[in-house]
Amino acid sequence: MKTVNNMRAIRVKFLPPTNTQGTRIKLIEQLYQTTDTITLSYDYAIGNGTDQAIQLLQGKGINILGKSDIKGETVLFSDSWARGENEFITIKK
Repeated sequence: MKTVNNMRAIRVKFLPPTNTQGTRIKLIEQLYQTTDTITLSYDYAIGNGTDQAIQLLQGKGINILGKSDIKGETVLFSDSWARGENEFITIKK
């Protein structure tokens, strides 16, 4: 039987503008008993929330291997967990 690698799943959610806030995207990663989130202003120069999320994550050293769309959200898959031996790479700023 082929070994299946363990991956990180990072959800990307589009948040439409409200009366008080502009368009945003939210990245969500649930690990065990914790949830890390980051909310970003939508970058119209990039023009796509998923691409904006990928650029941010790759800039943090998180390698994106693939994506899937589920119920209006995009799920990004990564095999990047740590820098070196003990430094976990978080999605937070």
